[in-house]
Amino acid sequence: AAMPSSSASSSLRCALHASPFLETNFPMNMYERAKIAIMILSAPVRIVIFVVAFATAFAHFYAATAGADLNKPLATWRRNIVYIAAMWCRIVLVPLGFLYINTKGFENYTTDMRSGKKRIVICINHVSWVDSFLLVIFFQPCSVTKKTIANLPLIGRGVRAFQPVLVDRVEAASAGAHASNVGAK
Repeated sequence: AAMPSSSASSSLRCALHASPFLETNFPMNMYERAKIAIMILSAPVRIVIFVVAFATAFAHFYAATAGADLNKPLATWRRNIVYIAAMWCRIVLVPLGFLYINTKGFENYTTDMRSGKKRIVICINHVSWVDSFLLVIFFQPCSVTKKTIANLPLIGRGVRAFQPVLVDRVEAASAGAHASNVGAK
């Protein structure tokens, strides 16, 4: 195999350095190498924890929604099962590296809000799929979500257990038509 010319390797280095997808200024010191080694060696254990936690959360979601009319509010005993499933959602995040979740403004979430005496509206900039887990873990909100998410194979059961207002994003009028449902739930 022929060795690449110095100009070709130089242009490759420049292209890699300019790439927004690669962190080229990241120091690969001994601490970083140790973290990588620990994460690789612990991967099988973390995968098992993830699968068990996800399966347990799914089983709780299934138990809470099996045979229930999801157009009506869930019975108290079913809501308690959903609450337990939300705790398992937190455990799902641990093997993915979310050991500590830094929150700001949580002190404003008062006892009256937790008990349902005061209603709150939370508007978030939905950055990643983790946001959904965090909202479920901390608030168990009534939410507005795409109708297609409720039909996903495993995740859809969990979404339906929280009884969100399902909006068809194809029709622009659908969001406004369902807005009154948020207040009702």
